[in-house]
Amino acid sequence: MARHLGDYGNVTVMEVNGNYNEYNVDGTINAVPRQVIAKEFFRTHNDDYDFLVIFTNFDFTITSDTVAFYLQVKNDIRGIGLDIFDNSDLYGSAGKLQGTIDMGNIAKIASDPLSPDFEFTLETLSHEMLHRWGAYVKFKDQAGTISTALLGKDDAHWSFLLDTKGSLEYGNPYKAPVCQGQK
Repeated sequence: MARHLGDYGNVTVMEVNGNYNEYNVDGTINAVPRQVIAKEFFRTHNDDYDFLVIFTNFDFTITSDTVAFYLQVKNDIRGIGLDIFDNSDLYGSAGKLQGTIDMGNIAKIASDPLSPDFEFTLETLSHEMLHRWGAYVKFKDQAGTISTALLGKDDAHWSFLLDTKGSLEYGNPYKAPVCQGQK
């Protein structure tokens, strides 16, 4: 259950009850709370938003090496490695909403733009937003087989071995070895 409590500038405050963990006990993504929140949000707001960014004031279980996560609502773009799908109606959107971003407990991240740690918050938000379009591309290898060799964690990030110039979706910047002459 989600209940709209009020809007404060560009922030909507809601009360949420129930299991909010990232995954259900059976290992499936726990989309229902995000759907309930989105439906409640769109009950009081126009469908003018590409992303709903959710901060909680409570802890919940997220994958152990993760601080935030993106939940896809739709994909209407070909050629990025994702199938076409649209679950907008499950979120109360008429088709504008692209996805939800769970940023975790606001008490555990910097929310003050003057804080030196705020850059990490922005990088995390950018990383999750990039999941809408990036790091899913597969290719045909020399044998004609579809390969995921460019992909890394969860097939939704770049491979550690891929020279991405240090993308927010992981990968690495390639640095040529330094050769020193013999004495």
